[in-house]
Amino acid sequence: MPTSRELDLVRLVETTPPPSGEDTAEVWRAKSVNTNALNGTELRWRHYQPWLKHRAGYELRPRYRYDWQVPSQRAHAETEDCQENMTGKLVIDATRVSDGCRVFIKVIKDDGGSLAQQEILKYLSSDALMDPRNHTAPLVDVFALPNSGQKALVMPLLRPWHSPGFDTVGEAIEFVRQIFEGMQFMHEHNIAHGDCTYHNIMYDATPMYPDGFHPLDIDRTVAWDGKAKHFTRTERPVRYRFIDFALAIKCDDKAAALRPPELSKERVIANTLYNPFPTDVWYLGNLIQVEFIEGYTGFGFMKKLVADMTKDDPAERPTMDEVVARFENISSSLSSVTLRRPVTRCYWEFFNMPSDWHIPTIVQLIMAIPRAWRAAWKFFCIL
Repeated sequence: MPTSRELDLVRLVETTPPPSGEDTAEVWRAKSVNTNALNGTELRWRHYQPWLKHRAGYELRPRYRYDWQVPSQRAHAETEDCQENMTGKLVIDATRVSDGCRVFIKVIKDDGGSLAQQEILKYLSSDALMDPRNHTAPLVDVFALPNSGQKALVMPLLRPWHSPGFDTVGEAIEFVRQIFEGMQFMHEHNIAHGDCTYHNIMYDATPMYPDGFHPLDIDRTVAWDGKAKHFTRTERPVRYRFIDFALAIKCDDKAAALRPPELSKERVIANTLYNPFPTDVWYLGNLIQVEFIEGYTGFGFMKKLVADMTKDDPAERPTMDEVVARFENISSSLSSVTLRRPVTRCYWEFFNMPSDWHIPTIVQLIMAIPRAWRAAWKFFCIL
């Protein structure tokens, strides 16, 4: 049960505007005295903390509770109590009071543009679209923040798709398969993501990190007392998810789904009205080109498909149905040796080597042998 003090704070949230979230002169003065003091963003979240807990059902970390005491200036900077939220006033992690589930809260404007994002997320998270091919980050909850003109979207706490790095080619292939599958599913339902880039793909890390990880430093434990232990993707397969539907669009006629460019010329090819569905194809192709074909050795088998996905003329790019079909043919042709091969970062630019250079076949074969077998062979050689 909330205390009388907490109820007073809840009523305060419901009747007064929140702090601006900016680092005002008062904030700077407080931090000049003690760097562990709350910044402007954190003061705004502290204002909402009692209401979030007792009205919405979400608990923020202890740093944002009304009775939190600023640690001494001499407090060790590596303690959790001294870690600032530097992600901005529109996003924060929380824990659902009812079951302890760790979630992520994103704040959006309560207007027409953001309403479209909310409706698309609701549609993709609906029971009617419960499908293994649906790789949208599920929308857990939606509520209005009092006196702010904003709404809060609640989603599970996810982890960036690339952290930790992939161990084998097979793990990378499964990542590509899932994001192709997820985009195909969206396009089948006449939804274009519009920004399916590096930062907007994550994954549910629960299988790999059964004990969780800290949202401020994802390599630390939830208790901030050491390195978070985890399994590999091979040991505990994961599901990848698309996030951030701020630029998404839903339409009945894909061919007529023209819209002005939303992003810079480096990310959108034509400076004219464009169809967002081929643009999604380009984004995914560009991601694979940069992160795998150029970033690792041994992904040359993807070059032709990716080259077609990133053609300058949107009309010449394959549809997601065609991308998925071609990728299935590619992945099914890969041997178990190739799938088990450890991924290796490309370092040829440091040695002025050609971009099509690859690790010699004999070395690839040795690397594909499970580490345990290699260790056993080394042991017997010593004997």
